[in-house]
Amino acid sequence: MRNPIHDRQGGFTMIEIIVTLLLIVILAAVAISRTGSTTEAKLVADADKLKVHLRYAQLRALNSTERVWGIDFSSGTNTYRLYYGLASDNSAHYVPFPGEDADTVTLPDTTIAISGDSGRRVSFDAWGKPYECLRANFECPSSPQTNDYRTITLTAGSRSQNITIRKNTGYIP
Repeated sequence: MRNPIHDRQGGFTMIEIIVTLLLIVILAAVAISRTGSTTEAKLVADADKLKVHLRYAQLRALNSTERVWGIDFSSGTNTYRLYYGLASDNSAHYVPFPGEDADTVTLPDTTIAISGDSGRRVSFDAWGKPYECLRANFECPSSPQTNDYRTITLTAGSRSQNITIRKNTGYIP
């Protein structure tokens, strides 16, 4: 009498091959989706960090009648710095944000673009209104930004996040 288990030739059945390929496809899809969501989550985190820093500069400007506070984006496409300007001189004085080691903040893998004429600075006067120039309430009080909103766009890969600052109120949603 023959044993059917010993007569069977080695190899995989078609069902085993299909199940294995299906599992590989599912794992690959999960891995790819995790990579995309990480980029988006990182971009949202960078946008939130920049919003906090903008609000901090605005708060410092609201608490000072002798200094204009703002953020300077001119040092690179993914960096920015906190500064203040005095009525007595025409230069920016850079200081670190609270909790930062250096006066330059870098957002790796993120590109920053700013709308407006000068495009690389956002300063706030003593009322919290945004301006484009270095010394908003000392040098150009009658020429705040011309658009209704100041828009800062952060881009990472094909994803982007917009931060808007309202013209007359300085509101940052």
